[in-house]
Amino acid sequence: MKKAETMMDEVIELIRNEEKVKTLKIEKDYEVEGRTASYPIDLYWEFEGGNGIVYKVIIQTRQMDKSVDRNRLFHFANILQDISGQVMGVIFTQPVYEKIVKDVARDVGIVLYEMTGVNDKPTWQPLIGEVKIEFDKEWAKAEKEKHGLGDQMISYHGEPKESFLYNESGLCVDSIEGIFNDYIKKQEAKNDFSEVAVEHKFTENIYLQTGHPLIPKVKVNAVSFKLTFENIAKVETGEIIQNIFHAALKARLN
Repeated sequence: MKKAETMMDEVIELIRNEEKVKTLKIEKDYEVEGRTASYPIDLYWEFEGGNGIVYKVIIQTRQMDKSVDRNRLFHFANILQDISGQVMGVIFTQPVYEKIVKDVARDVGIVLYEMTGVNDKPTWQPLIGEVKIEFDKEWAKAEKEKHGLGDQMISYHGEPKESFLYNESGLCVDSIEGIFNDYIKKQEAKNDFSEVAVEHKFTENIYLQTGHPLIPKVKVNAVSFKLTFENIAKVETGEIIQNIFHAALKARLN
């Protein structure tokens, strides 16, 4: 998770360069005037929508490493209610598990931007790509000659989780997805989330079922694929801006 200061600096820079929005004011550590008092806030964004309405976005980031509680939410809601015009609030917070907090936030027009990656720890999501199944060409050639199929193609199509692997005795011993998962677990156990090119060679005769009436199975020599990991806890500031912008356009008039 990015620190509040760094992330907000990036948000400000992107907002200033955003051509789709007419930004009237974007200020960090801003004192906003309410009907009855003035309030120090972390980030203030004022822009004009396509309908000519001026929108005010009040953003709280300082305690983004903690989950927002009721007291903090109610205090923030009171500030929003005291500011005139089309106003919405945004609170950056760790995941919120209290239903009442989420319900109140929704009812008063506050967006809870829940962050992942508590204590700056990344959350890695495995991604599999460039999958290739190496069939035994000599075995396939002999089988086709045996059944008089000549150069006829014996195709195979299937999702990894449904691509079951069978041994010589016809027993299911694994699946393509199972092989993926084995390598994912190995990398996670080593805490290694770098890109890996995998070539898994079988040490015994292994087959995939084809559904073909004459050649119901094909021999597989190896499975190769690329394993990468994506940090899904990474904060994408461009996405944040778009989400805040669209939420602001839906906010209620006070």
